[in-house]
Amino acid sequence: MKQVMSDCMKGIGIGVANIIPGFSGGTMAVIFGVYEKIIYAFSHFFEEPLKVVKDMWAILLGVVLGVILAVTGLSLLLESFPIPTILFFVGLIFGSIPSIQERADLRGKRTSPKIALLLGTFLLIGLSFLPIVQTTTTDQGLFFLLGLFFIGALGSASMVVPGVSGSLIFLIFGYYDYILRLAGDVLGAIVQIDFSSFSSLLLPVCILGLGIVLGLVFIAKLIEKLMLQKKETVYGFITGLLIASPIAIIVNMQKEYPSEVRCESLGTWFLGFLFVLLGTILSYKLSKTSPEKTLEDLENH
Repeated sequence: MKQVMSDCMKGIGIGVANIIPGFSGGTMAVIFGVYEKIIYAFSHFFEEPLKVVKDMWAILLGVVLGVILAVTGLSLLLESFPIPTILFFVGLIFGSIPSIQERADLRGKRTSPKIALLLGTFLLIGLSFLPIVQTTTTDQGLFFLLGLFFIGALGSASMVVPGVSGSLIFLIFGYYDYILRLAGDVLGAIVQIDFSSFSSLLLPVCILGLGIVLGLVFIAKLIEKLMLQKKETVYGFITGLLIASPIAIIVNMQKEYPSEVRCESLGTWFLGFLFVLLGTILSYKLSKTSPEKTLEDLENH
């Protein structure tokens, strides 16, 4: 029971992180020591679905609860206290970097992890400066639904690639507000037991969900294959993504909350700095106390 509660809490953290623009559920999975377990589960989902569900149900339940918590409660925090809330997540990233760079063996003689680090850093910085597209959602025709499928597949990368934010991808392609509103409408229809509203939302939910599932499986298989062959290089790339993530989050914060960034008081920024420290200390301690099963262990199990 203790393990179930622990996995559920980790899943909640991953689910919440997936809703924060610029942040990544994959980063939280690394911090909590379940990253390679998640990669293995998604990679083998269609081969061993019952085993995957048995091993992962508590984490997946936590992810769903985390998304609900983020859509309902966290959105209020972002509306009222955007800077301290966002900077807390920046601190979580800072605290996770030391343990990841150790896995990349960046102090060793091999050059491939160092090249991968630079590639990951510049790739995410470039992605964060892409202009945000404003997509109209009044006409949900075939083109829009196809776009929803592919954006779900792309956004699912945030679950398995630390530092890559699914929410940021949704923002860049103009689907973030629609998907957030869709999640809120589905939750409202379920709470109110409104079958009519729920049935009208079923098509976009299924298309988005299908894209996310297929994207997760494909990307997880790719990462698993790369990790089994060149794990240090993969972790070098992930380290680069994490180093660039605070830049992506702050750039996005300026886009989403321009007036708050310009007009917030010195006291608010000082509180934000304290939250950075709090997040850094918390994630550093978690990354040191969360032993992770490797892909090699899971493959041989």
